[in-house]
Amino acid sequence: MRLRRSLGFTLIELLVVIAIIGVLIALLLPAVQAAREAARRSQCTNNMKQIGLAIHNYHDVAKCFPTVLANIDAGGFDPTASQWGNPNSWLPMICPYLDLQNRYDQLNFNGQSDPGGAYFNGFVKNITAVNGVISTFMCPSDSTQEPCTYLDAANTNGVQNSITPTNYFGTMGSPYSGARVRTGFFKYHQFSTTGDLASPATTVSIKNVTDGTSHSMFAIERIARVENGTDAARGYTGVSPWFNGTPIWQAWTYGPPLTGTMLPGSTYIYLFSTDICPQWGINPRPPGKPVPLWPQHYGSSWHPGGANVLYADGSVNFLQQSIGQTTLNALTTISQDDQTGNY
Repeated sequence: MRLRRSLGFTLIELLVVIAIIGVLIALLLPAVQAAREAARRSQCTNNMKQIGLAIHNYHDVAKCFPTVLANIDAGGFDPTASQWGNPNSWLPMICPYLDLQNRYDQLNFNGQSDPGGAYFNGFVKNITAVNGVISTFMCPSDSTQEPCTYLDAANTNGVQNSITPTNYFGTMGSPYSGARVRTGFFKYHQFSTTGDLASPATTVSIKNVTDGTSHSMFAIERIARVENGTDAARGYTGVSPWFNGTPIWQAWTYGPPLTGTMLPGSTYIYLFSTDICPQWGINPRPPGKPVPLWPQHYGSSWHPGGANVLYADGSVNFLQQSIGQTTLNALTTISQDDQTGNY
């Protein structure tokens, strides 16, 4: 009798094939992930280049670079009222030069807090505009870009809505010591002190950038939601709405009644401004520990090894997180005769 031979696979052959496919997938997955991150980093670079073009178009019209707008109550800064709801950041100011004229037209720049304590009037007056997601202000590698939701209807005339953060921050001169502040495009300001630190930011034009625009950093990346260790034994997540730029170094902060996706160990969400001072470097998280307190003191990103920065000449470079702090400090200033080159 002739034996009939099966045309199928044996179980062992099938398992071998599955194992080989699994090994190939394991080998290919890192390459695929690296390719995706390369694409996201390229998009992030393009976002910053678009912002670079916008700040120069703004300069052509206003004869100065965009900066934060002073929040004025009764002729001065009001330390008792939160004015985070006002569109006083440099990012709203360049919206018309990013094909975002409609969004700009929705903003109410006269939304200061009422002296009576209606702290979030600016938010109410800009409820539609601030809820919009602006992809140009977001790094596609950052998965923490969820909006926060304001819940306290008592302060918002019953209005509830979301606010969206950003990844791109103007840089302040670094470091500062006592009452002395090194000048950048943005500046530390503290209403409760004297000397240079007490002086609010002034406008900056190209003629003020004596270090050279290719040697002066205008903006740097930072992760949208940052775990900040503890403040008064309370862990919190720091978030910076794209429209908020209160020009004081301690930046108005609020926990409840804000809610949203909080990082591990957090019980509050605090809000910060869109200008920072990277005096603690880039990605400064010590191994196994939370990042340092106060996220306005360092740059960070989800790109492996560093973060993108925008120079005042419109160029964008990737700065390694191993960059020396002295060099980084020099890049954040505009008139200190500390030209370091475009890294």
